[in-house]
Amino acid sequence: MDTERTTSPTRRTGLLSLTLGAASIPAALIFGLGIIPALLAIVLAARRRNPNLPRPASAGVGLALGLTGALASSLVMLALFGTLVLPRLETGMARSVIGNRLTAEFTTIQGERLDVPNLRGEPVLIDVWATWCGPCIAAMPVLERIREDTSAQVVGVTLEPESHVSRWIDERRRMTGAPGYAIVAMERDDAPGPIAGVTALPTMFILDGEGVIRDVMVGFHDYDSIRSAMDKVLDSTSGSTSGRENAR
Repeated sequence: MDTERTTSPTRRTGLLSLTLGAASIPAALIFGLGIIPALLAIVLAARRRNPNLPRPASAGVGLALGLTGALASSLVMLALFGTLVLPRLETGMARSVIGNRLTAEFTTIQGERLDVPNLRGEPVLIDVWATWCGPCIAAMPVLERIREDTSAQVVGVTLEPESHVSRWIDERRRMTGAPGYAIVAMERDDAPGPIAGVTALPTMFILDGEGVIRDVMVGFHDYDSIRSAMDKVLDSTSGSTSGRENAR
């Protein structure tokens, strides 16, 4: 009896592991903090001085719950990093191109040629996206509203094969009628520097009427956020236009 008590995990340890494992799952939803009780549950459940003795059922369940909690916490922390931290880091790097003039010529999937310098006079929003990117797809109706509600031209640029993108867009337009703005598919090697350097999707470049990059927005943004950024560029563009007309 003494030998069994000293060599096998105690009932108390098993129950504690079970409790911690169960607590780790809801705690995982709070900034991934479930990783702490999850790891404790795993450590406690794994304690075994004599591998020939059976582990209490509560310890086994605690181990399973702990592993589940650890996985859930990891996914939550990864999601938080991807939605809160990474866009800020990417935005900081992307903003280094603000003030640069973008001179590029695009060909849409319909074969229309878009020469950015010739689009001068009104702002242009270039959205770098991908067919596999959920936030990019969620942003499409928002960008469609921007196109309809402002004088800005919206261009979606993806670095995927044109044949795949054309089929994807055709199917989506048949189902939803959108997006109605221009879509461009090109090789990364052929893309202008700011677009080729994009690593986080979606990334939006807002150009003024002179083709100068005035703002960069990384990640999904709602209508009000994009509209606010666009309005600032629209106001500055209209002011510049008025100044040139007065000078004449």
